[in-house]
Amino acid sequence: MQAVKFELQTGINLTVISTQQFTTTQIQINAIQKKQAPTLAPRFMASQMAETVSAQYPTQRSFMEALQRLYGASLNIGLINMGRLSLLRISMELVNDKFATPHAALFAEGLQFIQQLIAAPLGDVENGYDGTIFEHQKNMAQDEVASWDEDYEYQAVQQLLNINFADPTLGLPTYNTMAALAQVTPQQAWQAWMQTWQNDPIEIVILGDVDPVVVKQQLAQLDMFAPRPRLVEQPQTQDAFKHQKLTIQHPAKQSQLTQSYHLPLPASMRFAGYVFNALWGGAGNARLFQEVREKAGLAYTIYSDYNPYNQLLMVVAGVDGEKLPATQQLIQTTLHVLQTELVSKAELEQSKQALMHDFVIAKDQPQNQVEREVAGSVSGWNLDEQAWMEAILSVTPEDILHVAQLVELASEVQLIGANENDE
Repeated sequence: MQAVKFELQTGINLTVISTQQFTTTQIQINAIQKKQAPTLAPRFMASQMAETVSAQYPTQRSFMEALQRLYGASLNIGLINMGRLSLLRISMELVNDKFATPHAALFAEGLQFIQQLIAAPLGDVENGYDGTIFEHQKNMAQDEVASWDEDYEYQAVQQLLNINFADPTLGLPTYNTMAALAQVTPQQAWQAWMQTWQNDPIEIVILGDVDPVVVKQQLAQLDMFAPRPRLVEQPQTQDAFKHQKLTIQHPAKQSQLTQSYHLPLPASMRFAGYVFNALWGGAGNARLFQEVREKAGLAYTIYSDYNPYNQLLMVVAGVDGEKLPATQQLIQTTLHVLQTELVSKAELEQSKQALMHDFVIAKDQPQNQVEREVAGSVSGWNLDEQAWMEAILSVTPEDILHVAQLVELASEVQLIGANENDE
């Protein structure tokens, strides 16, 4: 598997990963800009519209029929948060041309389909998107976002992100807020869509049994994007964390505990951060799972997650309300042990193996490979498989001790469940 990189135009980067591993071809196009609160909801609604209709296919039925003619191609359009950046992403999965008969040119037709939905959305410059369809899509989007509130773990995590950062924009979800989503107009969403594709730096990744030179030629012939400034903004942030606590009552029996920890690691130390997270709570046999759930029986679920872009280490636990204090104490105890004692080489090796196993398993999913390539290109942290494995294997017990000593508790959210006796 080989990745070949081109600059199609100034600010338009193309990576082609040639492989015969899969029977499909992946197309992913990312428009990248600094994450800003005012543009989130309009871009979110523009992505909802682009995934449903276009000027060429003005009804959802005609839009879906066009995808079916591409041998049932799948299409996903949405926003991705990546540290300080917001990516508007178009992803398409097509059957590789070699497996389509009779002699279909699905890849070229897929690119043309994407070109028309980027260049010609349903609406006009004066009024924006078609008002009737836009309001319908906005109502559906609001219903979907509202349904996420019933996922109490998601709610606890999002509440934590909302209070954690000194710059509140960093914690915003892709749609901003329900209030901002409700206020988006067809004209605002239209302008956000057009400005995105006219101005934002673009990262394109193609993965499949394709010829990189031919792919470059096909994209050049379509002339989808004009030159624009190259990507300057980076996803990494050193923004300050707040130290706040928030308690919320909610109707479910089970309570949720989420904690944010500041982990200010330079890029060169990020692999030690990955291994520390796996050892503390990120892997299946991690210390938080063993000590808090298995031995003490304090939590239904507990895990940690590390985001190197935001320097954020997060612990999430589902517990009974009366066990919250004991759970908090034991979490801190497990951290203190890691801050004061060297881990054994055997335990460290187990955590490394868990990470490398997940890495290898992810290679079976072409979408994972594409997303990893995009993340590496945008962040500048692009390593091949061998270099990634070597970086994991190079982490020492002393590195884990150093990382642990940098971990500092910042904010905490408790979603307190209803008392079982109240029923």
